[in-house]
Order: sequence, then structure tokens, then C-alpha cells
Amino acid sequence: MQFNYPEGRRPEPTPEVEVGNVYSSKNTHKTCAWLVMNVTGNTVHLAGIDAEGEISSTQSYGLHSFERRTHIGRVDLSKLEFDIEPA
Repeated sequence: MQFNYPEGRRPEPTPEVEVGNVYSSKNTHKTCAWLVMNVTGNTVHLAGIDAEGEISSTQSYGLHSFERRTHIGRVDLSKLEFDIEPA
């Protein structure tokens, strides 16, 4: 048995979820987008970004939950550098 997709309707492969990817949020609260901070096994660790571009939350989701999310951009996290001040 074989199913043939209509012209131009074949599903595209899902792009790989990587650190630095930014995805739209399904949330209707403060978080407008999710920035991938780390991927460990099948878990994605995220920073939520609000409409003003500030971090509004953190969250972890299963990798599968990003298979159909809209990939809206990318952040080069290697450019971030923070100086830790002594306590």
C-alpha cells in the first residue's frame, strides 16, 4: 500500500531543534516566544521572552512538542558573556 500526496502538499522534514533557536509560543500569557537554552536527551530547556524582549519565564518541554512549532529565528548564544561578581 502507498499513499501519494497531492502536488506541493508533501510534509516537509522537521528542522532540528538546536540551542539558540527561537520558536513562537502557543501561550496567551506574557510569553510570546521561546529561546532554546539547552537540549538534553529528549528534553528542551527554554527561556520565555515577552513582547518587550525581556525574559518572562523558564520552562522545559519534551522535544516532540517543538516538531510543529513555528521556528521564527535564531540567537547566537556564543556571543553572550557575563562577568560573575563575587558575593
